Amino acid sequence: MTQHFKYSYETHPQYQRALPIWRLCDDARTPMAVKNANVLYLPLPDSSKENGGVKDERYQAYLNRATYYGFTQETIGGLLGLAFRQGVTFDSDSSLDYAETNVDGDGVGIEQQAKAAMSDLITYGRAGLFVDFPPTDGPVSRAEQERLKLSATINLYDAFSVADWATTRIGSSSVLSMVKLIEVQYVAGESGTEAEEVERLLYLDENGLYA
Repeated sequence: MTQHFKYSYETHPQYQRALPIWRLCDDARTPMAVKNANVLYLPLPDSSKENGGVKDERYQAYLNRATYYGFTQETIGGLLGLAFRQGVTFDSDSSLDYAETNVDGDGVGIEQQAKAAMSDLITYGRAGLFVDFPPTDGPVSRAEQERLKLSATINLYDAFSVADWATTRIGSSSVLSMVKLIEVQYVAGESGTEAEEVERLLYLDENGLYA
């Protein structure tokens, strides 16, 4: 199931309008999410409203008997299989061989990432890919890249994670000039591992480069 954020940050108007639909689509492909939502998808009968609400034994029995078939996830899987029925061909020089098994720095191969991105497109209608390279003090040689284990990465962001964006006109083209990405990072806390939301802001500088 997709990580849902607390939405304590500013978001694009299109994001705000689409958010309820994305949540619905995300729940629809996860049968247990539908059950766990209780009254959102299975309203309380009048008798249960008068006898403890969702804690009413009759409502809980009603909820347990209810069946939600995973047709949505089966449809997504079928469309995904159709899109990749001929397999994935990765054509590159030897300097990018690592991308076949570790394109994002976390051990996800490019085929696995492509399928995840397509799954997001089918489910939400959008996905984001962020290409990055570790910061250096200047140009580095191929030998230095290998010695320092420096390589470009491609990271996938689902619809929930691309919170805001803006475009600007350069000549006759509309160019992405700002994008706000929300990431979840796991850090060690006093009571164990804790999830923290981190905001990454990218913008187009005066030289036409993203910073």
